[in-house]
Amino acid sequence: MKFVGGYDFIDTRDGSGIENAVIAAKKVCFAILMPGALSFGLEDPLVKEQADGEMFAHADLGLPDLQQQLLDVTLDT
Repeated sequence: MKFVGGYDFIDTRDGSGIENAVIAAKKVCFAILMPGALSFGLEDPLVKEQADGEMFAHADLGLPDLQQQLLDVTLDT
């Protein structure tokens, strides 16, 4: 089994890993995707990067940022 990070949860504009994830999925004919949003406790140093959890409202239930693109190209593979 090989892990290929297709999406960076911290730098959400960085889609550079999507192509590598598609290449890896083609080689093994199998992929496990784990989409979602960041949610941390208040004491976590990444709390300022939080995108989900209490006190956050969303206009829709779609995947955040480039995650939908990653899902679409992986399914097309």
